Amino acid sequence: MQLFEWWSIPRRGWIIILAELCVIIGFSGWVVSEYFNNVYFQSYVNSIMPVLVPVVSLAFGIASASAATALYFGIRNLRRLDEVSTSDEETRNRARMKHPPRRHVPSDLNVSAPVNGPNSNPKPLIPPKSIISREAPQAAPAEKKESQ
Repeated sequence: MQLFEWWSIPRRGWIIILAELCVIIGFSGWVVSEYFNNVYFQSYVNSIMPVLVPVVSLAFGIASASAATALYFGIRNLRRLDEVSTSDEETRNRARMKHPPRRHVPSDLNVSAPVNGPNSNPKPLIPPKSIISREAPQAAPAEKKESQ
């Protein structure tokens, strides 16, 4: 189902979110039903309403302002980073066009000589088997014949 693939949230996450939504809607319906059918609950809600409404309104306003401020500064910082990276890349591109890289080749270098010539001693790419297996190193077959 691609319906639940928004924002790269895995399917399990969407199932949890929908389950929480169902629980919240169920409890909200139960509270509203209780308010309409229970006189004592109506008097309780009406007694705390003068305190509850301003507190909830203030909390909602603070939360909204905080979210808006965080989003504003986050987007502004992203734009600045994007502008800086764009200007840096433009500067690098201009520098590349103005001054192409020059390679310095020493005059005493013999270009025709092979890199791995007879005097060079290249390092082996694979370590000896004794290092890999942590066993005692064994003598090569030629060395075994000489030792006998």
